[in-house]
Amino acid sequence: MDRLTLVDEWTIPIARFVQGEFALVDRREPVGHARLLMRMKDVSCLLVLGDDGPTGVLWARDVGPNEDALRVEDVMRPRVPSLPPYTPAREALEVLRESAAGCAAVVEGGRVIGMVTSADVVRRMMDGASAPMGK
Repeated sequence: MDRLTLVDEWTIPIARFVQGEFALVDRREPVGHARLLMRMKDVSCLLVLGDDGPTGVLWARDVGPNEDALRVEDVMRPRVPSLPPYTPAREALEVLRESAAGCAAVVEGGRVIGMVTSADVVRRMMDGASAPMGK
């Protein structure tokens, strides 16, 4: 991939990078339930839902061994950013870099359609962005 191609690919919308497979957990669930859900879904993070949509993210590495009785909202990273699917890759990386959440919810028409991390975007940029993630 030459430099011109890489520059052009920074404008590709993040819809190309979206993880369609993602898991949700309610903020009021016990951490033990969230830990089990992560194992069952084979994911390292969960998008946390509140009453009005995405409210945070829970990463496996943020959960200590003795926190199973706590609620997800007690240990989650709050304020997960939301991005529309047409957000250019460069802009998405800037938002992800500034966020403590480590990922962003991709939202279209008020509905979460996936999640994206900076690692997803960078990996796809390095591999070429000719096909949607997971294909």
